[in-house]
Amino acid sequence: MVLVIAGLFIVVVAAWCKSIPEDTELPAEPRITVADIQYRLDHGAPREPIGDARQAHAITQEHINCDEATCARKRAAITFLVAAGKWRRDSGRI
Repeated sequence: MVLVIAGLFIVVVAAWCKSIPEDTELPAEPRITVADIQYRLDHGAPREPIGDARQAHAITQEHINCDEATCARKRAAITFLVAAGKWRRDSGRI
């Protein structure tokens, strides 16, 4: 009895697998690279002054791969954090 049920199960699964078209493919997910993200970020100086340390910290996280010398937005955020006493510059980088 168990063998008959197992056999029927195998036949049903095999028939179900045959009913699925083989050329069905899932759409490929777009791959976003670090370069894509950096390209989309605005690296210019902020239009409005940075209002609080949370905003400045968020900017430094978004621009973590940017160089402070070339990214005005990151430079403004770090300058704000230094003035607020939330960031201490490394003595080798002054």
